[in-house]
Amino acid sequence: MLLFIWAGVFRMRNIFLVLLIGLSAFAKTDLSGNWASECNLIDKHSFKSKIVFKGATEKVEFKLFEDAKCLDHSLTVVYEAIFITGAKFGEGKKFNSLPTKVQMSVHLPAVLEQFNKTDSEDGCGIKNWKLNIAQDVSGKFCRPFKMPSVGKTVYDMFKLNLNSLVFGGLPTKWDMSDPTVRPDKLSKVEFWIEKNK
Repeated sequence: MLLFIWAGVFRMRNIFLVLLIGLSAFAKTDLSGNWASECNLIDKHSFKSKIVFKGATEKVEFKLFEDAKCLDHSLTVVYEAIFITGAKFGEGKKFNSLPTKVQMSVHLPAVLEQFNKTDSEDGCGIKNWKLNIAQDVSGKFCRPFKMPSVGKTVYDMFKLNLNSLVFGGLPTKWDMSDPTVRPDKLSKVEFWIEKNK
């Protein structure tokens, strides 16, 4: 009789494990796909960002707006990289990316004029900006951002929630080239998977 009860418990445990493994197959286990943030405030401005993960590559498109409602699009930063994820760290997991492209484009005449002024601290130290023409800003200070450098690892962290993705620094903190100061807390900026992409 005892042997029969023990066999029944063992069978129930196996059924539970099979169910658990089956359910975990439905959970999203990687970052693949197109992710987009909603409109977020940053000082007197606002921004939206998109991230596309395909294989081991990452492409971030960060759009800055002059107003607080993501209407008056002033500039775009495009960041491309090769990434890897790692062990649990802080509120999420390690996320390292190696930039292959860091570019910025200006879209408003008023911003273009400000960037090209010789006495202005704006414009990443570049004074030949043209509307909608991308410039290489790898490693440059583009107030208020210190841009990442091509070929120099960016050390961040991330958490993949049920429906959203959150980083520690990206997309508003770019100068994370020191692994000892990797963020351990998540930012408030959430990315949501885009459907039908």
